[in-house]
Amino acid sequence: MRDKFLVFGAPLIEEAEIDEVVASMRSGWLGTGPKVARFESEFARYLGVDQAVAVNSCTAALHLSILAAGVKPGDEVITTALTFCATVNAIIHAGATPVLVDVDPATMNLDPDQVRDRLTPRTRAVVPVHFAGRPCDMAAISEIAAGRGLKVIEDCAHAIETEYRGRKAGTFGDFGCWSFYVTKNVAAGEGGMVVARRPEDAARIKVLALHGMSQDAWKRFGDEGFKHYQVIECGFKYNMMDIQAAIGSTSSPASRRCGPDAASSGSATTPRSPACPSAARPIPSPTPGTPTTSTRSSWTGHARASRGTGSSTP
Repeated sequence: MRDKFLVFGAPLIEEAEIDEVVASMRSGWLGTGPKVARFESEFARYLGVDQAVAVNSCTAALHLSILAAGVKPGDEVITTALTFCATVNAIIHAGATPVLVDVDPATMNLDPDQVRDRLTPRTRAVVPVHFAGRPCDMAAISEIAAGRGLKVIEDCAHAIETEYRGRKAGTFGDFGCWSFYVTKNVAAGEGGMVVARRPEDAARIKVLALHGMSQDAWKRFGDEGFKHYQVIECGFKYNMMDIQAAIGSTSSPASRRCGPDAASSGSATTPRSPACPSAARPIPSPTPGTPTTSTRSSWTGHARASRGTGSSTP
């Protein structure tokens, strides 16, 4: 019998997270601001892509990605039957019809053969879910999508550190969506992130996430003075706030580092590890290659090393 109750998915909150939150509160800027922008930049650099857009949940990320993909009411979107309801809810919110297919019993992920069987003239997109950190067969799914002109929206809520054939999950499809819910590998309490293959899709998602406004508050009230904005589309209230970004950008077990050079890092003077990604690049198209793999690198080591902050705990 345990002396203490075993909590499911309790986040590891350390002084670095607390200091970041307190700094945000002392600054007086609690909404979408510089820490959200920093979190987006760090996340994009970690994945090796040009841009990431922070939102307030992975559900929001999925919903906006489906809309940006051009899915319309009456269209069909194929996804796995083994997923949290948010995946299906996002499809329904967009007015589309979810088509659930079974999973491969070995991987618990979307079965590409069943995807082929469920294609119809109304199919517009596929949402593979990298369940429990295991990567889907993105080569097969990408091949199916390319052959039918379908959009691929990767649900990476479980898969921030997952790789498939040497590439990060979320960088194979047209969109990749992540979660920073309290039980996830990187926790911000609530939060999400989106990456898009096309810059214009990322730009639209950023606008849709904040009421359809052309500029957020940080851009409107910068040092250069107030800037007018336009409401260019009917959007949503899906933006991330700086308090969430303050936790998320530093949140993760401190023992996991990015690369061998960062294994004992953590001091305020720690430079970026050479093993951590630094150069942004567009999301490449999937290519056949080595067998599927799922690795566990460290987002935290990358984020903290990039800012020269972190915990000295091994």
